[in-house]
Amino acid sequence: MTQSGDKKPQKKNESTVGKEVRKILVPIKGQPSDDEALRIACELAKKPKAEVHAFHVIEVDRRLPIDAVIESEIEKAEQILTHAELVASEVDYEIETDLVQSREAGPSIVDEAVEGGYDLIVMGMIYKKRFGMFHLGEAIPYVLESAPCRVILCRITAIK
Repeated sequence: MTQSGDKKPQKKNESTVGKEVRKILVPIKGQPSDDEALRIACELAKKPKAEVHAFHVIEVDRRLPIDAVIESEIEKAEQILTHAELVASEVDYEIETDLVQSREAGPSIVDEAVEGGYDLIVMGMIYKKRFGMFHLGEAIPYVLESAPCRVILCRITAIK
């Protein structure tokens, strides 16, 4: 801690090459890119026998209480997580799954990475355009900027 009570700034360019990966977080949304991200995470996890956690965020509208029970969203989320387990089993790996409700996915992903002590986040995304330009969405830029660990982004081609 510095005298003002702030935490010491982290070294931004500290190398993580060769650092053992013990825990991998894979945020999933139910998109085809999730499958690729999960496969990559499971393959990376095999040699060190790292833990892989599929993590789904139900984004709750601000007009509702954060703990509102939204049955249709919970049911959809459970299907997404079940599918994630199936994808992992196809590459012969067992994963953990988790579901949270939040206002925004990005901060929830980073919070989970911090609290869970993850070494790596593997995220999937689909190539998409917004106003004619390539668009990363809202969560990905937040995670890339704020994550306490390495982030691998897997972009698949646009679905026509």
